[in-house]
Amino acid sequence: MAVTNRTEEVEYRFERFTPDQLPQLHSLHRAVFGSGSSEEKLRQKFASPVPGHAVIGYLAYAPDGTAAAYYGIFPMIVEHQGQTLIVGQSGETMTHPDHRGRGLFTKLGRRTYDAAGQEGVAFVFGFPNSNSYPGFVKYLGWTHNRTMRSYWLPVPTIPFNRLLRGRPSIADRLDRFQKRLILALGLARPTDEIESSVLASGQSGIKRDRAFVDHKPTILTFEQSRATAYFRLDEHLSIGDVVAEPGAKPFGLLIRLGAIAFLTGRLRIRFHASPGTAADRFLRGRMPVKEGLPYGHVSFDDEVDPELFDFTFIDYDTF
Repeated sequence: MAVTNRTEEVEYRFERFTPDQLPQLHSLHRAVFGSGSSEEKLRQKFASPVPGHAVIGYLAYAPDGTAAAYYGIFPMIVEHQGQTLIVGQSGETMTHPDHRGRGLFTKLGRRTYDAAGQEGVAFVFGFPNSNSYPGFVKYLGWTHNRTMRSYWLPVPTIPFNRLLRGRPSIADRLDRFQKRLILALGLARPTDEIESSVLASGQSGIKRDRAFVDHKPTILTFEQSRATAYFRLDEHLSIGDVVAEPGAKPFGLLIRLGAIAFLTGRLRIRFHASPGTAADRFLRGRMPVKEGLPYGHVSFDDEVDPELFDFTFIDYDTF
């Protein structure tokens, strides 16, 4: 597509996103992020994890009919003071390189928030990176008071998957073999139930029901030293959550995670959590930690304070 002259006025068409628009969304996704995600993967991600509540988002179309930008939220169920509420996580924000600097992010965001408020969404939250953060705060009214904690533990191993990036078919076969290996060795098992360290400690957070689990790629788990780890193997070994019994110690769990990372060629073990949560307290001082992404939000219900909610990595739309 030819680069648009940024000085001329362009009339964009805005449409509420529906699953029928996935091919256009996929084309936009490829233009912005490259060829890493297939249309089928996007279809799985954009199938709402909350029955009866579709993904809320808008696409902007250029005059020639191509998708120029998208903004939307993924509905999620949270538990708060014995009640369940519908909230939305901001995700998959994207603007085609030829259409940046035209205010599409703001226009799409405001349309999305208007629809979300009308459909009973209590608040929208997210973990914006440094590129997205200014737009959320300046143009969409986000509040940011807390920053997530980011844990990273290096693992000395051979990163076969990274070395095979130029040969995706071989890398995929190796990845499948590595996962079968750790299952065969009894180091982990797949799970269709995911506990929450946040809810278990009496805090407010995401309800991880069966629909939530089905919406995620395969999650692996194991119990070690009175603690349960939920994780997946991506570029790294990504811990989604750790649920520990009173008096549990993290060393055995971390040793086992390290062994899995070593055998599967993952150079890092990573985890993110709201500061002060049970999982954060459990791992603090046992893994290197630094400030992670900001936790930001905008509320549509005066009776619900988004600051009262906590999260771990498995709650991110990117997990």
